Amino acid sequence: MSCDCNQTIRGTIVDAKTEKPLNNISVYNKEKDWSKTETDSSGKFELSNVSGGLTCPPMTIVIDNKQYKKVEICIPAGGEQTIKLERIKNMKSKFIDYKEAIKNIRRIYDDFIVEVDGIDSEDNKNTMTQCLDNLHEVTNQNDLELLVNVWYYYDPTDYSCRDLVLKVLLQNKTESITIIKNKLKNIKKSNDALYTDYNYLLSQLEKK
Repeated sequence: MSCDCNQTIRGTIVDAKTEKPLNNISVYNKEKDWSKTETDSSGKFELSNVSGGLTCPPMTIVIDNKQYKKVEICIPAGGEQTIKLERIKNMKSKFIDYKEAIKNIRRIYDDFIVEVDGIDSEDNKNTMTQCLDNLHEVTNQNDLELLVNVWYYYDPTDYSCRDLVLKVLLQNKTESITIIKNKLKNIKKSNDALYTDYNYLLSQLEKK
C-alpha cells in the first residue's frame, strides 16, 4: 500500500567567502525541474513536493547561478540546511570606460523593464556584469539612481547583479544613501515589497 508524502525542505544560501545571504538565487527540484523557487532577501528558500511511497524520501535540489559554482545537494524531507556557494573566478574582464558602461547598463535595464517575462539574453547578462565590474567612482546622481533601480528591478531568471551593484554603491556610499532615503519618502507604504527591499539596501549601505 502506498500513500502520498508531502516533502518540504528549507534552507539558507550564503556566499562561501563572506557568509552573507544571497537573494534571488534559483533553487529547483532535480527530479522536477519545473518545481523551483528563489531565495529571499535573507537567503532563505522553501521547496515542497508530493511523492508516492510509505516513507518520505529526501529531495535532491540543484542550485545554479552564473556567478557561483553549481551545487547539487540532497536534503531529507522536513530538513533544513545552510548551503555555501563558491563564486566563480571570472577571467579578467574587458575594460569598459565609464560612459560606455553607463550607456550599456541603461540600455539593458530599459529593454528589460519593457519585457514582462523576466528573462534576458546571456549577452546582456555578461555585458551587465562586465560594466558593473568596471564602475568605481560614480559622481553623477542620475547614474547612481539608475544603479539603485537596477539593483531592484533588473532581475532576469537565474541571474542576480545585486552584489555587483552594492559594491559600486558602497564606493559612493554617502550619495547612494541620500538617493535611497529620498526614494523611501516617495514610496507608498502600501507597496510593501518595494519599501522593504529599499530599506534592506539602505541597511546594507549604512552598516558597512
